[in-house]
Amino acid sequence: MANKDENNLQKLKEIIKVFSKYEFGYLIEKIKLKHKIPFISPTYNYESLEELDESAPERLRFVLQKLGPTFIKLGQTLSTRPDLVGRKFANEFTKLQDDNPPIEFDYVKAVIKKELKNPIENIFNSFDVEPLGSASIGQVHRAVLKNGHSVAIKIQKPGVEHIIKSDISIMEFLAKRIDTYIPQFKIYNIPSIVEEFKRSILKEIDYENEAMNLKRFSYNFQDDETVHVPKIYSEYSSPKIITMELISGKKVSDITKAEGYDLKLVAEHGAISYFKQVIMYGFFHADPHPSNIYFR
Repeated sequence: MANKDENNLQKLKEIIKVFSKYEFGYLIEKIKLKHKIPFISPTYNYESLEELDESAPERLRFVLQKLGPTFIKLGQTLSTRPDLVGRKFANEFTKLQDDNPPIEFDYVKAVIKKELKNPIENIFNSFDVEPLGSASIGQVHRAVLKNGHSVAIKIQKPGVEHIIKSDISIMEFLAKRIDTYIPQFKIYNIPSIVEEFKRSILKEIDYENEAMNLKRFSYNFQDDETVHVPKIYSEYSSPKIITMELISGKKVSDITKAEGYDLKLVAEHGAISYFKQVIMYGFFHADPHPSNIYFR
């Protein structure tokens, strides 16, 4: 318990330093942490929340990026909620979806060997060293199985589960203080937002749960030609690895009428699929940011 408390204190110090570096020290003052943490003296250029300038969304994105995977994931979630954080912040947070540092390939190989009980060369004909993408929790590589099928393999980043649980504890602490000391934020019920985020992200770090959800989703839409769900290769998946069919396409945010897309039809198919998810199946995609929805 002592180590956990010490780690949380160190993380809290880091958060205060980062917020101060990017000129959000005023928030630390407001929630009365300035004098709670030894040797940390936040600085700030603003006297009230209303004075934050046009650079605030970008600076807050830098804060989330600097604080690591849990905070990055929170920003990704908020990027889909302009109704909650405002359009400027939501737009800025969308940049968190494609701007995450990759893990070393040696770690990728080690995880595959440990989780799948086989070295990488025994499972794949080819495996791209450079990832297709690197997200807050894992990164995805392109590969070809021994049977010739092209696949995408998602590998969980090292220590993610421990980091997330520690960060959530800090978020809960900060959410309570914000709710207590900044009255104008009470309308957002930030402790409840953090609690909902906690439930969501703890499920997300279990890739077996994700694989099960993909299979269920695929079953629900098996007769719908407008929705394609990647096939899961269960024999090459584990709690920290998920191997699925590689599909091509374009992000929903990147399609344009000039390229020949019928945007009205795209919107119609998207809306109908969500009505089916919510009304017919009671099982829906809860993280529909552009990196998760492709058209082809």
